[in-house]
Amino acid sequence: MRLALVLATALTATAATAHDFWLQPRDFVVAVDTPSPMTIWVGHGKDRQRWSAPIDRVTALTATGPAGSRDIRAALRPTGGSADAEPS
Repeated sequence: MRLALVLATALTATAATAHDFWLQPRDFVVAVDTPSPMTIWVGHGKDRQRWSAPIDRVTALTATGPAGSRDIRAALRPTGGSADAEPS
């Protein structure tokens, strides 16, 4: 009985902490070399929200293309900036 309770608690805790995490672009079609504002979202379905953690929690954000990769963390702005885009 005790083992069943521990397993049920562990499985519930794991499921409760799982979240989708994605970058939501404002525009899905952009010209070459044109900045594309994006927001960071977490959640799932109707329970989604803009990510509100401090920007310094992002440890890597890289743009990759034919010319290679470059770090673009410096382009991040806190939630509520002009680059916010509501997902559809």
